Amino acid sequence: MTEKRRIAVVGATGMVGRMFLKILEEHKIVAEYSLFASARSAGTTLPFFGKECEVQELREDSFRDKGFSYALFSAGGAISAVYAPLAAASGAIVIDNSSQWRMDPLIPLVVPEVNPDALSSIPKGIVANPNCSTIQAVVPLKSWTTHSGSNESSIRRIRRYPAQGKRGIRISKTDFAARFRRNSRIRSQGTAFRTLTSSWITETPKKNKR
Repeated sequence: MTEKRRIAVVGATGMVGRMFLKILEEHKIVAEYSLFASARSAGTTLPFFGKECEVQELREDSFRDKGFSYALFSAGGAISAVYAPLAAASGAIVIDNSSQWRMDPLIPLVVPEVNPDALSSIPKGIVANPNCSTIQAVVPLKSWTTHSGSNESSIRRIRRYPAQGKRGIRISKTDFAARFRRNSRIRSQGTAFRTLTSSWITETPKKNKR
């Protein structure tokens, strides 16, 4: 009988962590799961695969001798800097959603639809992914470069407050409500609150940002 794989989800109570759980459930990724978060969130429960799963406090020994196959991290760079190497040292493949490891030349930076071959070598046991706006850009760019032969593009990145997580959403709602009260043109659009959920910040991408 094949042994069920074990998967850790770090940052399970955050926006991205909850999306991890949603997608894992939608795709029916059957495994034995352990959910981790800060001490403040420990003891709370999250609905997952038809039951309430208790969230554990993330500790330095959370991965030791636990037999995790994979550890999904989305708890910020400071947490990943400390705990991702511990998870990798325990034998898990870490998939990290923070910016902590993106510039490390020994850690593959992967978008599966673009460069899955990079996963052939994972020397530190950690895989990084680019930020959300980059991922959405490079998937169509992959097709564009393949068919056009072009290898250069210029992109302006658009960010929303929700990129800052739950706090960002609260800020964006407050900010938009204030704009709504001040701007009669926005108020005249009956779909405003359904379609405009946040303010937009346009910024020029920095060089070498992965």
